[in-house]
Amino acid sequence: RAGVSRDTILRWLRSGKIPEPDRDRNGWRIFNAKDLEIYMDCPKKYFYEQVLSLGRGREDLGYVQFHRCVYKVLHWMRDERSKGNPIDEKAATARLAESWIEPDILSF
Repeated sequence: RAGVSRDTILRWLRSGKIPEPDRDRNGWRIFNAKDLEIYMDCPKKYFYEQVLSLGRGREDLGYVQFHRCVYKVLHWMRDERSKGNPIDEKAATARLAESWIEPDILSF
């Protein structure tokens, strides 16, 4: 139904390009046609969104929240440097710790 031959899907499974899907009670693989379409369109997108679960809408992931904190610190460093204030590793680390414990970040 996704426009992909059985042999192609089996080849992708053997090569590790797509993860082994769940199986029904008879042992048949249960594929999601949309997932296969994403893979056919862009294998890297499939890998990041489906295999690593880094897709959009995953704001609850610690990775995403930490990434936001790092960007807050980088913006703060840029602003401080533009004001002529020197930034050292200790100050940047402290700012990162402060960013991480802010209520909007530590929500999980």
